[in-house]
Amino acid sequence: MIVQTHWSKPYRWRKQNQSLADLLYMYAASAYSIKKSFNSPIAMITDSSMASILTDLPMPYDFISNELDEWNVDPQWWASPKFYVFQKYAQQFHPLIQMDTDIFFWEPMGVKSHVQLLVQSIETGEQFENSYEVPVAFFDKALRKNNPTAASLLPWRPDLRTALNCGVVGFAEPAYAMEYAAMALDICENLTPYLNEFQETIPRKKRAGSIMVVPEQYFLGCYAAAKDMYIAYISTKFSKGGQIVNYNPTDYYHAMASKKDPTIRLSFKELVRTEQPKLFAAIQKTAYAGL
Repeated sequence: MIVQTHWSKPYRWRKQNQSLADLLYMYAASAYSIKKSFNSPIAMITDSSMASILTDLPMPYDFISNELDEWNVDPQWWASPKFYVFQKYAQQFHPLIQMDTDIFFWEPMGVKSHVQLLVQSIETGEQFENSYEVPVAFFDKALRKNNPTAASLLPWRPDLRTALNCGVVGFAEPAYAMEYAAMALDICENLTPYLNEFQETIPRKKRAGSIMVVPEQYFLGCYAAAKDMYIAYISTKFSKGGQIVNYNPTDYYHAMASKKDPTIRLSFKELVRTEQPKLFAAIQKTAYAGL
């Protein structure tokens, strides 16, 4: 099962898209390509405000849930619903892979049976220094200040200079997925009192993204290292130790910060127009097209 999430409470998605229609085209193009490429059903775990819109259209999801209405984590942890999904559905939907709503696959992709963890990519070297060094150092200090026994949250590894990009994440073992999610949520809970202080340590333009890098991407790197997992990377521009399965990075596209680019938004719209004409027409007939 492939699962995607949308949590309206942080309102983060509104800043990344100029219109609701852009968002719908992107979600539809992503879900459709993922469903085809992995030959798998796909679910959307969201809240009532988005579910009411998605269920009103012939979106390519196999089912849509509004259970994030009850998700009460601090909204600054905008990616925390991913942890919720792994905690609740890792066993029920096994094998389960989570994918961002701005991931698009051009070609079918198989996951080899010996892979224990599937992720989008590895980030180290200059990438790590530019995105992870400040939050890792700050949150490590805060965790130990808040809880002198923070080492019990192992595999916390402040010495590890590797992070895993979580645009795509899938565990072969449900128990690992659930344990990682529980530890990540525990870290969020412990770090929440320090978020305002953390915001003052980094440039404003990087604040929103940097908040999630420790409990999500960096901590997953720590967890995988502690478990000595065999990892497959969808994209690898370089390797660092261990064995790496190198999928062709031209087979997929992750919009990420490019979602603000009018050309990128238009490309998702055209993909829906071409590949999902009934959905495109349905969106055009609603008030969403002008929002």
